[in-house]
Amino acid sequence: MGSWTKALLLRRVAGLLAVLAVLVTLGCGKRVPGVGAGDAANLLAGLKAQKSRHVRCTACLTDGIAAPDGGYWKTEGTAVFERAEGFVEYDLGSVRRIRAAWAQGDNNDSYQIAGSTDGAVYTTLWIAEPVSRPGLQGRARTRLDARARYVRLTASGGDGNYSLTEVQLFAESPKTLPAPVHTVSGIAKNVEVRTHILGFGLALIGLVALAYRKAPFWWLGLSFVPALAAGYALVSILLETWPQEQREVSLVRGTIAVVAGAALLRELWAPARFPAHRGVVLGVLGFCGVVGFLAFYNLGVPQFRDHELGKSTYVHQLDLRQYYPTAKYFPEVGYRSMYEADVAAYLEDHPRQVASIAERPLRNLGDLQMSTVRKQLERIEAAPKSFSADRWNEYKADARYFRSAMGERAYFQTFYDMGGNATPVWIALTYVIFNQLEASDAAFARTALFDVVLILGAFLAVGLVFGPRTAFLSMVVFGANDFIMYGSNWGGATLRHDWMAYLAFGACALKRGRFALAGVLFALATSMRAFPALALLCLTFPVAWWLIEHVRVHRRLPTRAEWWGEHRPLFVVLAAAALTGALLFLGSSLLLGFEAWGDWYAKVGQLSADPHGNHISLRSLIAGWDADQPLVLADRLLIFLTAVAFYVGLVFAACRGQRYEQAAVLGLVLTPVFFYPANYYIHLVWLLPLVMVEQRKLPGPDSLPFDPAHAQVGLALLALCAAQYFTVLETDRGLHFYLASVLLFAALTFLLVTLARRNATVAVAVAVASSAADPVRDKPRPPANVKRRRRTQADDAAE
Repeated sequence: MGSWTKALLLRRVAGLLAVLAVLVTLGCGKRVPGVGAGDAANLLAGLKAQKSRHVRCTACLTDGIAAPDGGYWKTEGTAVFERAEGFVEYDLGSVRRIRAAWAQGDNNDSYQIAGSTDGAVYTTLWIAEPVSRPGLQGRARTRLDARARYVRLTASGGDGNYSLTEVQLFAESPKTLPAPVHTVSGIAKNVEVRTHILGFGLALIGLVALAYRKAPFWWLGLSFVPALAAGYALVSILLETWPQEQREVSLVRGTIAVVAGAALLRELWAPARFPAHRGVVLGVLGFCGVVGFLAFYNLGVPQFRDHELGKSTYVHQLDLRQYYPTAKYFPEVGYRSMYEADVAAYLEDHPRQVASIAERPLRNLGDLQMSTVRKQLERIEAAPKSFSADRWNEYKADARYFRSAMGERAYFQTFYDMGGNATPVWIALTYVIFNQLEASDAAFARTALFDVVLILGAFLAVGLVFGPRTAFLSMVVFGANDFIMYGSNWGGATLRHDWMAYLAFGACALKRGRFALAGVLFALATSMRAFPALALLCLTFPVAWWLIEHVRVHRRLPTRAEWWGEHRPLFVVLAAAALTGALLFLGSSLLLGFEAWGDWYAKVGQLSADPHGNHISLRSLIAGWDADQPLVLADRLLIFLTAVAFYVGLVFAACRGQRYEQAAVLGLVLTPVFFYPANYYIHLVWLLPLVMVEQRKLPGPDSLPFDPAHAQVGLALLALCAAQYFTVLETDRGLHFYLASVLLFAALTFLLVTLARRNATVAVAVAVASSAADPVRDKPRPPANVKRRRRTQADDAAE
């Protein structure tokens, strides 16, 4: 072969290798978005977002990975729209024709795809409407006819939980939609969050277990490392997945209750060689208390959405929708006529809607039975006549606010509710407040701060008077119990915690010896909600024990001077409470009319007569929550009355030898025994740690802040909170609250038995010590007839 031939052959081989190299490069290299498959290619494939706001993981939208239909809405593979105003924008590089689209997103939301040729003016190309199937679901649209260079994705409607896994656009409709994607089942983000919550809780327990008094500095430093690392990881994933859902918030509540319990155990039952580090224990308890308070407010996650403003809101719309009109317009609507006025206001704004809403459900607040708009039409037409022209216009404006803020559908669903039923004193107070403001999100956000200030003030007072550990435990129980939840809690409402704050302040006043102030505060609490009357009643229980002991020792009733000398504080409390109660009754009656009290009493009587699924009480525990509850209760009446006597006896035994503030707090235990309260009133359990006596200044290194019995009280309350996490998993509302009743009475029984046993032991020890000091004082005296018989025998012998 000649040299020329060889050269030609080498050039051809080189050319062939070059062609192969180009082909390999094209085959293995990154595909250019929208190129490689003609007009049937996904125009968004691999594109990076040009601009986005309030959307997490925008890369997930164009990575060619989707979830199985029905998958969870928030995983590591979903782009989450954190707010309704969130959006993502893409630049296609040039104006392209768009004939088809596909998107996979959460089922009950709408997703809008808009296009623009200049990036300034956008026109809707397609709206992916909600579908009935659950979870993530794909939606497709063909036969589009649009041209765009810039594409914007937004979300709206639904439940506000917006997410997309993948979005595809096509210049020509492909044979099948979607274009080929990888289907990957991602781990749900909420599962990851729960894992990190549990990990952080274990790290905190490890911290209190490992830290000990006089430990080397390096050992304490190492003890903090796992907690700090776990805390950092938890905060990171919380921020990444914000906002959190209810189950995750409930797990936070249960976890801090367990951690606080571990801190109590560490300090009380520690090995002698490794006593608890009190600074670490107190710090962990304080941390749990702060998190508990935040957990009550859902860790900052708003519970409601303002439809008019298009954003989430901290305002408790459901509660204010009932109590704001009831209080502000009480002279016109009272307890019974609010719904008729609401419908009348709606019909004046929508005069042609009478027929369309005629069959809508509406509760007749007169008898508390369900009715319809058509059946109550006569009362509806008469409702505006109770108002002056100015007041009616003002009422219509306020009703208009609630309709627009809640959305008409949610607004009309509130007509199932029982309406406002607070006492006339509470109504009178809020009548003055609410008449100073117009209904608005901003105004109600300000009035919601009343509760925040009152509760924080109560915690501060408890910390100063009872001790920091007691205050922190109260804060934990305040936020960690689940009695507060019924779809939402009182966070964002106005003056719904006031009565509990007054009770806390009253207990502090008793402990500090401010007896007149305590009476005023207890009366104020009772005038807001009837339950605190039990606190005043149980102030007499320690006095009853004193009377029994006095009669046992002296064989006579005490004199008036002895009564006054021993129990002057009780008389001061009761007198101050009576005077305050009388003034509050008179003032509210002059403002609202004396008949308001009779109507209130009649209404709460009606409410208590009917069974309710969300009520937590001894009655629910024994007779259930179904419609046949009255029949079951009648059949089990002897059991019910025996149980009532049992718990009254336990409370009486637990009050033996106790201080006034302890007896007052123990009286609250009888609330679910004598009354039939809704779940959120059982929130009062956060006051029960006040029965524990904390040693503020520990005399020695081995001294304990609580005696074992009081520590067991704290542990019982924390165990109650932790166990309630599992009731959250129960979706049957009636069964959920029945299980809550079971847990409540189990905890209360343990608490009362523990205190009763402790007090009996202490009383015996005191009696023995007293007898040893003064043997004559406690020497049993024979009955009079025995003395007489001995005297007669002696006389006979003498004769």
